[in-house]
Amino acid sequence: ATEHKAAAVYLANPDNPTGHVFLPSDILEFRHKLPADTVLLLDEAYIDFCPEMGLWHRMHNTVQTRTLSKAYGLAGLRIGYAIADKRWV
Repeated sequence: ATEHKAAAVYLANPDNPTGHVFLPSDILEFRHKLPADTVLLLDEAYIDFCPEMGLWHRMHNTVQTRTLSKAYGLAGLRIGYAIADKRWV
């Protein structure tokens, strides 16, 4: 992100289709290593399957996206939401 001056970085946690889960401490460390003006888009669509791995507090310049489609069987409704700093929502 620093070398390419990326405006945003996308990270899925847990990842689909591999199922890899990053520890909350790893995500926090990653966020702190990103440039302050780089947005971290954290896709947590599958976080309901491992809630202990979710980040339950806000991080600077980070948008967490979640959905009710996966764990709640509402795929046909496509209901999702974003968690971000109040200046963005």
